[in-house]
Amino acid sequence: MGKRIARNTVCFVVVFSLLLSGTFACATQEAAEQPPSESPAEQAPDNDTQPVLSGWVVKGKHKYYYYNGQKLTGWQKIAKKKYYFNKKGQLQTNKMISKNKYVNKKGVLIDKKYIFKHGKKGLKPLEKKLKKMTSQYGGTHSIYVKNLDTNEYLVINNQQLYPASVIKVFTMGCTYERIEKKKFKKTTQVKSWLNSMITVSSNDSYNLLIQKIGNGSIYKGTDRLNAFCQKHGYTKTTGHGTLHPSYFEPQFNGYSYTTSKDCGHIMEDIWRGTLVSEAASKEMLGILKKQTFRDSIPAGLPRGIRCANKTGSIPGIDHDAAIVFGKKTNYVIVVLTKDDGAAIAHTKSISKAVYKYLN
Repeated sequence: MGKRIARNTVCFVVVFSLLLSGTFACATQEAAEQPPSESPAEQAPDNDTQPVLSGWVVKGKHKYYYYNGQKLTGWQKIAKKKYYFNKKGQLQTNKMISKNKYVNKKGVLIDKKYIFKHGKKGLKPLEKKLKKMTSQYGGTHSIYVKNLDTNEYLVINNQQLYPASVIKVFTMGCTYERIEKKKFKKTTQVKSWLNSMITVSSNDSYNLLIQKIGNGSIYKGTDRLNAFCQKHGYTKTTGHGTLHPSYFEPQFNGYSYTTSKDCGHIMEDIWRGTLVSEAASKEMLGILKKQTFRDSIPAGLPRGIRCANKTGSIPGIDHDAAIVFGKKTNYVIVVLTKDDGAAIAHTKSISKAVYKYLN
């Protein structure tokens, strides 16, 4: 009896051991078929794998932002700031992206209160300095300055004055709008009139363009010019006739006037690429850069600093409106003067003071 129990016990142990070893074998085989359980960071690196490009990348004149190897496009929030990238992934700077969205020189979306059509009044130390300077000059001075990067501006004595030839900047804008609307073509002749009206301040070219805008009528042309000014927010600016000297017979149906602020706004619209269209604004800016009268605002700038401007001068009137491309800051400056016997020298001094403050 005892031998039988012992034999049975041995058999049971042998069978159990065989079953147990089979289970282990199966488990071992299954484990061998499973992928490694270690985390990706613990796995051995694949020498053929290239790092995925992410972050800011500069290529030539353009800046991009990559995420997982892909260029970002459209509006993107990066480090709590919003940026806009075009379809090519290029960061956009210093421009209006849409009606209410503007990005500064670093490409950062500016808060709505800084939208350029309104701006933010500031530059108080500069305003104080300019008021002190002009208090020592004779005649009347109206000044507008705007930092195009921060949208801060100052305006001193924003009264309406006779525009003289600065009205030609508004006429240039009106001409491009008529072309854009296909009212007439941008022929070689029209381009010639635009260039000479701005660069050498040709009164004949101005009168011819006003006549063209009015389909042969000076009066209809000035009416359309004034409608253009009202539409674009230059509400204190009007043109009411021909400019002289010119071979045109004098034709007037009212008094022309403008303000330093209106002049500043149209110059800014051109710089930002929002007047008529981006392409039209670019062409207008190019014409302004070719200005030949450089003895006022441009004369007060350091050597090598670029400037796009338009002057206006008749006896007793000396104006200049300019976009200045500073080393640190781009800005608009307008100086309108009346009955200042040393207007050109004074405007040069004002220009020098503004550049020094902003750059």
